[in-house]
Amino acid sequence: MGTTTKPNRRIAPGLWQLDTERWLIRVKARSRKTGRIGERLEQFRGTRAEAIATREQWRLELVGDVVQRERQTLEAVAKSWLQLKIARGDLATSTADRYARALDDHILPALGDVFLEELTRADVDRWLAGVGQEPSTCNGYLRVLRSVLEGAVADELVPANVATRVAPLKERTRDEPNALTADELRRVLEHWRATRPEQYPLVLALALTGARWGEITALRWSDIDAAAAEGALTIRRAHHRGEVKEPKTGVRRIVPFPRVLARVLEEHRKRCLREQRPGFEDGWVFTSSEGTLLDNGRLSKPWREVLGELEIAKRVTMHGLRHTMTDLLRHARVDQVTSAALIGHTTEQMRRRYSTVLPAEARAAGDQVVRMAGLAGGRIGGSRRRK
Repeated sequence: MGTTTKPNRRIAPGLWQLDTERWLIRVKARSRKTGRIGERLEQFRGTRAEAIATREQWRLELVGDVVQRERQTLEAVAKSWLQLKIARGDLATSTADRYARALDDHILPALGDVFLEELTRADVDRWLAGVGQEPSTCNGYLRVLRSVLEGAVADELVPANVATRVAPLKERTRDEPNALTADELRRVLEHWRATRPEQYPLVLALALTGARWGEITALRWSDIDAAAAEGALTIRRAHHRGEVKEPKTGVRRIVPFPRVLARVLEEHRKRCLREQRPGFEDGWVFTSSEGTLLDNGRLSKPWREVLGELEIAKRVTMHGLRHTMTDLLRHARVDQVTSAALIGHTTEQMRRRYSTVLPAEARAAGDQVVRMAGLAGGRIGGSRRRK
């Protein structure tokens, strides 16, 4: 048989034999995604069976049918999901670390070898019951697994998220909230100023802004200067273990900047300049004795000591200052839109997206909290100007 490229013999629809090992394949099909008709006409070298299989493969590609994927384990899908989230910047560094620990230490050792499409609700139920930690901690791991599987559903790897039908473990209710009352907050701040003046500006900033630790400890003096002019502080960045990034939610927001806080921070700036504190020349407001940004937990021990000295027996963490500010804003009758935007709760993300909180509103909200907690006096805000 010759080697001419003209079709010699039609073997099947869209398939002509050119010689013993060469075939002409023509495929024409309508794409399910766009509705357009596509065509492919090429020569192929191989056996008749291979040519027929190739013709069908090309047809599926034109139509847009998904070729059966290689089976993937939960471990492969979870690690790919987390890597993509990190690469896209969807997760704060601290959140990415928490997800990685949950996967590596608790989820994948038990479920990682299971093929994704074979994972069942019963598998997840048995895993959750066997984690053996506090119910609230176990439920946090469950939320991570749900997020991974939700991504798999979005990628059309599985038709449904089996973890959504798994009931979380019943958590023990705290006897008391992780928050201070207005009177307790006043007592804590007054005592801190009297006994630990070096740390007091940082504690006051956490208390009166309701911002996260990583956000306050990543403040620069340029942020404070802008806040003094506008009456509200803009949270522009945060840090985790010294790595400075955008705030946790990826969105800048404004928080209260009461005058009492402005006075204390101005005194703090003068002291830093006078002592030539490491990190001051780099523009950071709060730094360690080595000039580095302050890691989370740096004040945990002094915080517990202050509560003990004041005989405040209930368990309140430093993060509880955010809860405290949320409660005080509510008690001060600050509207929900403003309060959610100031605190930066992700559950109010859509509400904040369609709301604009002006600096004047932030300043008024902070002033209400200061007045309600009795913090406007000279005992916590520095000396008053004498007439």
